[in-house]
Amino acid sequence: MAIESKGGQYLRIEAEIQIDAAPEKVFEALTTGNDAWWPHRTDEKAKIIFEAKPGGNIYEDHGDGRFIMYGVVAAYNPPHKVVTLDLSGWGQGAYDARNIEVVEPDGKGGSIYKKTLILWGVIPDEIGEMFDGGVQSLQGVLKQHLEK
Repeated sequence: MAIESKGGQYLRIEAEIQIDAAPEKVFEALTTGNDAWWPHRTDEKAKIIFEAKPGGNIYEDHGDGRFIMYGVVAAYNPPHKVVTLDLSGWGQGAYDARNIEVVEPDGKGGSIYKKTLILWGVIPDEIGEMFDGGVQSLQGVLKQHLEK
């Protein structure tokens, strides 16, 4: 058997946003409440499930026995921090991802939401660019959802 290493990349994306909502509300929206605002689904009728515990699954449930796994919960510390491990690549490269999401009080009744996304493996340029823009876009969607 021959093993060939093509090398890999490491990409770290960090973003921070202030949200006019209490940390508990932001944390809930990021975890068990993400079905109410998550815009990226393979089927618009699918429900996003977040099992709020270490080792819990995060997946898209189509309601008819079909589902798509998003990842698993690696650390869960409400209402301050959640770490998730995502599945590799969705067929677009061969990479793994870790999401570190931290919610802190902003001292004014709202929250500072910090997200760190770490990708490693074979990451096509277009995927890195997609995630870079996507992190900030999703923070905006979350902010809009919570501040309406």
